[in-house]
Amino acid sequence: MEYYVEIAIGGPRNRGSLVPVDRLSDYIGDGKNPLYRSIYLYDESAIEIATSKGSIKEYPGIRYPVDIIIDIDKGDSSDEHTLDVFKGVIMDLEEVGLTSDNMRPYFSGTGYHLKIHK
Repeated sequence: MEYYVEIAIGGPRNRGSLVPVDRLSDYIGDGKNPLYRSIYLYDESAIEIATSKGSIKEYPGIRYPVDIIIDIDKGDSSDEHTLDVFKGVIMDLEEVGLTSDNMRPYFSGTGYHLKIHK
């Protein structure tokens, strides 16, 4: 089965195009226009919805998550508190068996993202 990913070239408002996931690198441009992609994979059944509606917003089928992203936003908290919450999430996940091989931390500018993968 072939899987597809939703992309938006230039900005998130340009969503709705599905491309084969193994051809995603073909859409990486010259660095002048950002490329956004969904965190989900879709099967062939999503192609008809994307083509007819210009969006997969109303797609009733299965979305296949590749990774799980945990988003810890700072909000009104201090930097220190936000970092403590982030560390706490990591410790909780380690208690249920995840390791540094399954998690990738990222600074998001105002908080943190934690990518969970196989």
